[in-house]
Amino acid sequence: MFGVEFVMRQKIWVPPERPKTKKDDDCDAYVKTISSDRIHLRLYSPDNRTNLLVYNENIRRLVLYFHGNAEDLHSCNLYLAWLATNTDQNVLGVEYVGYGKSARDKEPTEKNMCEVADAALYYACNTLGHKMHTITVVGRSLGSIPAVYLASQRMNAGLGGLILISALASGARCMLPCAYIPASILSSLDSVFGGNILRMGDVQCMVLIIHGDSDKDVPLENAQALYQKCHQWCMPEIYVVKGGGHNDLADRYGKEILRQINAFKEQSAETARLRSCEEESQTPYESLIEI
Repeated sequence: MFGVEFVMRQKIWVPPERPKTKKDDDCDAYVKTISSDRIHLRLYSPDNRTNLLVYNENIRRLVLYFHGNAEDLHSCNLYLAWLATNTDQNVLGVEYVGYGKSARDKEPTEKNMCEVADAALYYACNTLGHKMHTITVVGRSLGSIPAVYLASQRMNAGLGGLILISALASGARCMLPCAYIPASILSSLDSVFGGNILRMGDVQCMVLIIHGDSDKDVPLENAQALYQKCHQWCMPEIYVVKGGGHNDLADRYGKEILRQINAFKEQSAETARLRSCEEESQTPYESLIEI
């Protein structure tokens, strides 16, 4: 079991080299997780003027974005700016431990990725002032782990929606040829790493799953397995990009995917508002502070 986990981690976590980035501006923020890891967040807005100092949550909804492996907020910068402009929403990009400008004294783990997700959502709600139902969580590839984690937590039941792009069902289903491995063996390995499939049954918001049918890194079967685990009252949708691979969806199929995201946004906004929890979220992150 340890050998399988080691292989998964070696392939799945590959932070890019730390880039020489420009100095921080008013759109950059740093928060601490419950384990005191320093995390970088960056806000993108449709008009390029909204920043963290003059932020008004009443202007538009928010996308909480978790990027894929071998990416960071520097390499995703243009895409997140494009996403904000073309969805007319603010986008809060989140950096993981060991990536970009976040804490580099530790290696990323599934546990600290989930802590980062909690800290980012807490910041969005308590510093930016968003209501839970105005926030859509988006996770691409590796970023599906913190995204599904957030959406599966009972205290986050009022989230505005969950969008998964090229998501893995689990580390095992990503690494092993599902068609040739007995289902019982795959199920026993789901909990080793990145067990999104084990959490999907607890998601309580609308779900959109986007995946390329030519994805060689995370086969389409992963998306199908996640879809099958969703409750029908989450109104799950799966959109298969014909010819789409793992890393070319944004570049080659950006407009096609954008249509799906915008349609989902309009539908999920009202649904989330009607379903949003009346009780305030109970979270262990009340002591989080901006630094």
